Amino acid sequence: MLGRKNEKNLASKKRKLILILIFSLIFLDLILHLLNLNFPQELVFDEIYFFNFIKSYFTGEYFFDIHPPLGKLSIAGIAALLRFGFDQENLFLLRSLPALFGILLIPLSFLLTKKITNSLRAAFLAGIFILFENALLIQSRFVLLSSQLIFFNILTLYSFLSFREAENKRKKIAWLIFSGIFAGVALSIKWTGVSSFGIISFFLFTDWLKERERFEFNNILSLSKKIFLILLIAFTIYITSFYFHFYFLNKPGPGNAFMKKGFKIGLENPVLFLDKFISLNQIMFKENLGIKANHPYSSHWYEWPLMRKTIYYWQGRKGDIYLKGNPIIWIGSTLAVISLITLRIIKKRFPFSKADFLLVSYFANWLPFSLIKRPLFLYHYFTALIIAVIILAILLDKYLPKYKEKEINFRYYLRKEYLTIFVILIVILGFILNLPTCLF
Repeated sequence: MLGRKNEKNLASKKRKLILILIFSLIFLDLILHLLNLNFPQELVFDEIYFFNFIKSYFTGEYFFDIHPPLGKLSIAGIAALLRFGFDQENLFLLRSLPALFGILLIPLSFLLTKKITNSLRAAFLAGIFILFENALLIQSRFVLLSSQLIFFNILTLYSFLSFREAENKRKKIAWLIFSGIFAGVALSIKWTGVSSFGIISFFLFTDWLKERERFEFNNILSLSKKIFLILLIAFTIYITSFYFHFYFLNKPGPGNAFMKKGFKIGLENPVLFLDKFISLNQIMFKENLGIKANHPYSSHWYEWPLMRKTIYYWQGRKGDIYLKGNPIIWIGSTLAVISLITLRIIKKRFPFSKADFLLVSYFANWLPFSLIKRPLFLYHYFTALIIAVIILAILLDKYLPKYKEKEINFRYYLRKEYLTIFVILIVILGFILNLPTCLF
């Protein structure tokens, strides 16, 4: 009886500790993303472009952008819902949606890490590291598309991992559908979201190879159906976003100059919707390839893991804002990726499936940028960074001393987890030293 009572007490204390950790994470998450979000009360870096793009959905004036429309449409939807007047005195409302996705990224990363490891400590470390990563925080506090893109990229990974682990057939189908939806949303925000399809296709194929001994027609058909379902769902979302794009932009505007001769705005003629969709995507592709001019803050893909070149965003009387990350996180996560490769290939001391999923996801979101010739920026590395941070959290959890539940008491916890606490404090210090204080 006494043993059972002690077990119940331990379980109760553990639940309380977990709740304290989670609510502390959420509280800090909200404070860092929402506090003084209206500052500066002027447009920062690329906000000037997206501010005008979103405003065009209200005026109806046709504009051209090299990115798909869903990210801009979603911010315009929030602007309409909150009755934003497009003055720069209340930018909080317009910045609220990117900030919301920045907020949601922390619990999502927590859940993804927990799903991969089944370790609360690893999940909490991942959440803490991403919360105190300066560049991710700064990027999500402005009217930019990155926080939406990153969130749906990571959500796609979570959904697809849930699909792979589901044993019930109906659950597998549901998670596969969700994977297609979230991948389609990511693609409809920026074309770089295509990395999700590469990851899904790769693991569908490798899982199929493991399960099938022979290349039979029915087996190949089963694989093809899954890939086709993903692509169909994603394409439906993608083309629908353009439908609303054309629907709201029903007046001549600066975007007409980019279009082919005879291009008609709006959706007056239903027969032409598909033609307009194809034409616009061709021009978007051409314009993406045609960007050759150098930018003072552009950087090469191989410079990103060590954050070799930051981006200057804003200067004011209260201070400057740079897109600069927490060096502890960036260097630590890069070393973690190298360590995981070593463990996976040389020592073979890490579970293959977990290591493969993480490494393929990381490189699929980083290496394709080596093929892009137009100017690139540090924020293009952010999805890969999130995965690298999760790898860092997992490896620290695996090799740092662990607290034993059977000997639960606070003093013992502090003694046993001193290295974990030390790592967290170092990360927070790196965050504070590199934080633009003018934001708060």
